[in-house]
Amino acid sequence: MKPTFWTLICAILLLAVPLGHAADRVQPPVPADLHAGHFHNHGPIPETSLLSGLGVHLADFCGTDLSSDAAKAVMKQVLAQRMAGITPLANKNNIIPKIGDRRTFNALAGPVSESNWSPFEFELVDITSEYFLWVEVGELVIGNVGANNVSQLRSAMLDATPSRSINPSQGIIANNNQTFGQPPNVDGDGMIDILMYDIGQGSGTTLGFVSGSDQLIGVSDGTGNERDILYLDSNEGLRNFDTLAVIAAHEYTHLIHFSYGLDNTFISEGMAEYSMVMNGYYWRGIGYISSVSEVSLPLFSWRTNPSNGGPGARDYERGGLFFTYIAEQQGHEIVGEMMRDTEKKGAVGLDSVLALRGSSLSDTILDFHTANHVNDKSVDPRFGYNEPERSSHNTFLTSPPVNGEIEAAGGEAGFPYQFSAQIEAGSVHYLRLSNVADVDFVYDTPDPTGLFKPSKYLRNRGRILLTSPDGTNTIRDIRPGSQNIRLDGNFSSATFILIQDNPNLPVGDRSSIDAFWTPLSLATDTQRDEQLPLSVTISDVWPNPFRSALQVFIGVSQTRPVTVDVVDILGRPVAKVHDGVLPMGAHPFHLNTSDWPPGTFLIRVRTDQSLVTQLVTHLN
Repeated sequence: MKPTFWTLICAILLLAVPLGHAADRVQPPVPADLHAGHFHNHGPIPETSLLSGLGVHLADFCGTDLSSDAAKAVMKQVLAQRMAGITPLANKNNIIPKIGDRRTFNALAGPVSESNWSPFEFELVDITSEYFLWVEVGELVIGNVGANNVSQLRSAMLDATPSRSINPSQGIIANNNQTFGQPPNVDGDGMIDILMYDIGQGSGTTLGFVSGSDQLIGVSDGTGNERDILYLDSNEGLRNFDTLAVIAAHEYTHLIHFSYGLDNTFISEGMAEYSMVMNGYYWRGIGYISSVSEVSLPLFSWRTNPSNGGPGARDYERGGLFFTYIAEQQGHEIVGEMMRDTEKKGAVGLDSVLALRGSSLSDTILDFHTANHVNDKSVDPRFGYNEPERSSHNTFLTSPPVNGEIEAAGGEAGFPYQFSAQIEAGSVHYLRLSNVADVDFVYDTPDPTGLFKPSKYLRNRGRILLTSPDGTNTIRDIRPGSQNIRLDGNFSSATFILIQDNPNLPVGDRSSIDAFWTPLSLATDTQRDEQLPLSVTISDVWPNPFRSALQVFIGVSQTRPVTVDVVDILGRPVAKVHDGVLPMGAHPFHLNTSDWPPGTFLIRVRTDQSLVTQLVTHLN
């Protein structure tokens, strides 16, 4: 009798904790042959190239449906069952299938849609410690799948991954399990079933998928299988096995995600894209960064029309690059921690995990957009990528560059520039002033009513990359407000990177810059030496009061030895921030204050000629 879970939807969520760990799983002997073929070692798995070079339509290779109303309804039912405490099925009556056994599975044929389930006959061709591999009988008959394909898949899933993998000496399953966690165990046998068949039925480019319908217990006949299934294509997919291994890494990540509750599509697909990178298979070409319109989209964009992942799969690119950046900066483990955060999802969930590492989603978004434009770790370790496939891309300026030597029409008292643009949720705008000196500007978030000013100030922020004529770079972080901000110095360029840091919002905010400056050609070094006596400043102390972290900018008008420290109100030392030479300009310092006691403290900036202090307050 089928369980009647429909009446139990209001129960408390009970996550499906995997019951079958690798150490507990059956390990039957490896079969000696398959249809007169023999298993053999194909040697190390080769490094693979960009998927775009393999003749695959990037928008369609992942058939996992996370966005449609039907898929969301299925996942709602899955959660309802888990909330109701409906347990996994018995271990298939403790019957372990044998090589050569045949059985009928339901599978999605042609267009992968929850309405396209059909029965197919499969034959068991391989048994390992982690999975049963079933191949559609028709594909075996015509020779589309042979012993070499079975051996290759076993090697990729269990034995080895390419050299840039997080652990080349083990396969996709071990790497993914160690990073993300264990897959579900809805059928109670602690194994996954891999079903290999012609997904597109002779055409199409869907190379793999998983389905939430398989996670349902007691569904109507012909829908799902009440098993933990990974579907792989035996037609397009086997034309290039490296491609199939890439897809297996991607889709197995989706299967694991079912254990912890799927997130929004951008996050789920971004993590699956990162899994391919993490396993060392290939680096998807990042084409979206050369399109101003694509870069300007909301960060969590995911388009299902006109195609899955947007034209040219640009949303896949954005998601994969975002989680690759997080992993490079924080370690691959953090992406798994984000997946396993069962209490908080979306931007809130990502931020909660980053906060445990002393960071935040806001910092990460700003650093990510900075890295995509600068892409040079010599400027700052945060502002570039490690791998050669990522070291050459640079996002374009969103606004045309402004030459500071050319006065704007109708300009008075300097060379003014006014900028205003909508910056979408989690997105970025890049603009540049070149050949300028002594820039004064106001960075604001216009609001006709003024009612939303405080929240807009909190979720919008920016960064300026100042490049001196000698090539020296200085970074200054800024926040919107009504006050004037001064950039003293001569600059061949001042690049503004303005972001909105809340990807969960449906729309972003309008930001504006009102600036004027002296043309660089009119600001001589002699004049500057006369105009700028030695001075030090403390600015942009934020937040104040603060709790676990504090940001402060220290400005110096000449390159000079500078000591920056923090003392309590009795003069007792609390933290040494900097002790050494600082180049001319403004310098950001990020203080981890999580172990400071509550109270009032004094930031001190000292040179051989001056002392500047700033009071700050640490909340409990």
